[in-house]
Amino acid sequence: DLSSSGRIILAATMAAGATIVGGVKRALNIEDAEAKLVGLSYQGDQVKSIMADVEKSVIGTRFSLDQAVMIGSSSLAAGIKPGQELTDYLKLTADAATIAGVDMEKMGRIMNKITANATIFAQEGNQLADKGLPIWAWLAEARGITVREVKKLTEQGRITAEEFRVVMQEKIGGVALQSANTTRGAFKNMIIAYQRLGAAISGGALPIFKEMFKSSTLFADSMATKVAPGMAA
Repeated sequence: DLSSSGRIILAATMAAGATIVGGVKRALNIEDAEAKLVGLSYQGDQVKSIMADVEKSVIGTRFSLDQAVMIGSSSLAAGIKPGQELTDYLKLTADAATIAGVDMEKMGRIMNKITANATIFAQEGNQLADKGLPIWAWLAEARGITVREVKKLTEQGRITAEEFRVVMQEKIGGVALQSANTTRGAFKNMIIAYQRLGAAISGGALPIFKEMFKSSTLFADSMATKVAPGMAA
């Protein structure tokens, strides 16, 4: 059996390992998302501003920045504008993900499809309903019509993405912040805090590894060029 001091050391070692591993994953995800933003023609201060918009959307929730920024970059591609619109959109995505019990990435894919189409169709509505969001009933209530009539309107593309978001905001706006007050929410926030710590510790090493990987790639390519003629012979 481990002594009490041994158990403390083991627990501390496991916590440190989880911090570094989670931090590296977070840092890599953020780096990938920033590269995607550059690919969408955002540069320098624009990228920093968007990152700030995204961070505002998850502060106080159980969702992490790296999740939100990955969805945020896709949201911009779907037509959401940087600034307050992006922050509000991601907050709503977090709210919907909280009700559905899924991560922001899964919910974001549905939300972004609705946004890109500029309307909600039956497929996306049914996906939300399957995840515990009674969107058909909410839209019917907002319009003062039946669920069947709402579904007919979606078949014709007559319920816009904006109307969808307004109804969602009225019904579940702010849920993600409330969920952070639960025991599970507090636990998740603690994990995210350690991931932030891990990212701060490991983030500075990423450029070093990036350059090392590039150099190793060039070396392998140069060796392949030299070896190929001999192997052919």
